[in-house]
Amino acid sequence: MKDFLILLLTLALLAAQFHWGSRKKRLLGALFPTAIALVIAVGSFVGQTMEYVPAGLLCVLALTAVWVAGRINSRRYEEAQIKKMRSRDI
Repeated sequence: MKDFLILLLTLALLAAQFHWGSRKKRLLGALFPTAIALVIAVGSFVGQTMEYVPAGLLCVLALTAVWVAGRINSRRYEEAQIKKMRSRDI
């Protein structure tokens, strides 16, 4: 059951990150990976261990990749809408 909840939480975070990446405000989606990186860095410093750094870096990279995918998807949607509006004007 614990593994299922972790999977569900991970999917929810990735979905939220994709959503934030597709919004007009770019920095909103960049805040979450930055916050995760800071939490991992502070946790490693306080605990004096490097145990969580590789997993934290993978998490930050995954969130950043999903954010970029959301940005690309948003840009494509906006271009398609502009193209549709131009075709109706002619």
